[in-house]
Amino acid sequence: MTDKPQIFVQIAAYRDSELVPTLRDCVARAAHPGRLRFGICWQRGEDETLEEFGSDPRVRVYSIPWHRSPGLCWARSICQKLWRKEDYTLQLDAHHRFVEGWDELLVDMHRQVGGGRAILTTYAGAYRPGDDETARSPVPKKIAAGSFRDYGTIKLVGAPMDNYRALDRPIRARFVSGGFYFTTGLHCVEYRYDPNLYFLGDELSLSVRSWCLGYDLYHPHRQVLYHYYLREGERRPWDDADSAPHDAEVKRWGERERMGLSRLRRLLGMEEPPIDIGCYGLSQRRPLADYERYAGIRFAGRIISGEAHEGIEPPAP
Repeated sequence: MTDKPQIFVQIAAYRDSELVPTLRDCVARAAHPGRLRFGICWQRGEDETLEEFGSDPRVRVYSIPWHRSPGLCWARSICQKLWRKEDYTLQLDAHHRFVEGWDELLVDMHRQVGGGRAILTTYAGAYRPGDDETARSPVPKKIAAGSFRDYGTIKLVGAPMDNYRALDRPIRARFVSGGFYFTTGLHCVEYRYDPNLYFLGDELSLSVRSWCLGYDLYHPHRQVLYHYYLREGERRPWDDADSAPHDAEVKRWGERERMGLSRLRRLLGMEEPPIDIGCYGLSQRRPLADYERYAGIRFAGRIISGEAHEGIEPPAP
């Protein structure tokens, strides 16, 4: 045990060969590994094991065969249910590497921006398994808006934070990355992942709904961890649908995706009629219109401001 505040690390893993290496690096690079607790929704392949983490008391696992999984957002909703009142939560994908003392860095930065309902998030730097660590970029990123996609989500892009050396604290953000955010553990119950979304729309829902709940969004001004973007040879649900058993949930991925995107468009006012989805809807703590003004976006007209395109720190005119 440790007297340090505990961090609940959420990981939704789908047939991912990098899961165990990610867990090892997460623990090895933490300044206080005893403060860590893990909640993993393990959408496992037949030949996968968690190796030494299968018996680690810090690790809580919900295990399901890969072909029974209803999708990413469902898996992330399962991870949230594994929270046991840890002080902080860190959501990750199952393919990351970390800088030394990443846990202290995140806790310190979270306090810098007021703690509580602050979210630290960004698109992490890039790594490849077995790469030279010294070649990884130290330049942190901010998230800019690319354009609206035909189905209603926004293409988000990572842009270098070129002035990061001059910064002494995180900067404000418009969007939340599903692959990396850090905040109070209470977010696990205040923001409930909508299991009816499949994959697309995850980050837009996460950004808007968290902000409407009263969470302020920030980009770390230092690089904290790295993401394996290429994932060469790794499986995705849509790759596996044809080879799955005839009654497999994964065969419904296209139908689930379409239904989830329609649900999101109606929630954000891009499609009629409006929808009331209860606990997965928008909080009245801060209205959607205020988020649109803050972020420089208008969902009904699918309009994005120049400042949002360029990743200029919000709020901007």
